[in-house]
Amino acid sequence: MMLGRRVTARGATTLNVRALSSSSGGGKNWFLRMMGYYGEESTRLRSAELIFQSVANQVARKAWLGRGRVPDEFRPTHSLLMTHIWLVHRRLVADEGDHKLLQEALFDRLWEDTTMRIRSMGISELMVNKSLGDVQKYSFPILVSLDQALALPSDEERNDNLGAAVWRNVWLAERRMTVEHCVEMALYLRRQDEMLGNTETAALLEGRIAWEPVPSWKGVRSVVSVQDSQAPEGEVAEEEIVAEEEEEEEEYEEEEEEEQDGDVYVDEDDEEGDDEETEGE
Repeated sequence: MMLGRRVTARGATTLNVRALSSSSGGGKNWFLRMMGYYGEESTRLRSAELIFQSVANQVARKAWLGRGRVPDEFRPTHSLLMTHIWLVHRRLVADEGDHKLLQEALFDRLWEDTTMRIRSMGISELMVNKSLGDVQKYSFPILVSLDQALALPSDEERNDNLGAAVWRNVWLAERRMTVEHCVEMALYLRRQDEMLGNTETAALLEGRIAWEPVPSWKGVRSVVSVQDSQAPEGEVAEEEIVAEEEEEEEEYEEEEEEEQDGDVYVDEDDEEGDDEETEGE
């Protein structure tokens, strides 16, 4: 996905600046201080960028499109991104420090990325701002529905309502998607919420977030199939489901190997540019 390539490219630039600040001598550090690199605003913007990169790289994993069955379309991908942004937002709100400005910077970075993705779809420049407004209109209700789900009293209610929220927004209320598949996603979100709660603030502000791999959904029936010409609506076509599950097992093994290699999208032009910069140094 383009999102992964772009984030990776921006990440390379950021990491080079970080290397400059820590690699050699007080001369460069003095220069960075003079340029405002260590100022409050610069530090806050840098943290927002690093956090967003971490979130975007997690969302860019190809396994979401494979075993996760997330449609490779703008709205489902954006909803998945919003869901992970929501997790970080919860962590920042719960922290004792005042991170209001950081949260604003993180959402600014999100809308900047959203605008770029809208433009990449060939939308007329005159319609970009309107399209961004339309995206924002369905983005904030996602955060509200997720918050409401976790505010429920019992674990079963939280899991069911989280699953329902992602079913509506990430899978666009696809009727073939099973409750079990959505609840597995809800359990993943709750584990990430707990992980972030245990993450040191310093690590979070540097974008060092220990995301889990994409859920495996092993042993979970993800979809039901309907034989339109023969079966009544809602009746399961067992043979088709078995075939799909066998195919999923093969895809899962391939995706696991890719994730072990990092599974981050890199633009070949960026790689060449990095090689040239290394040779120049």
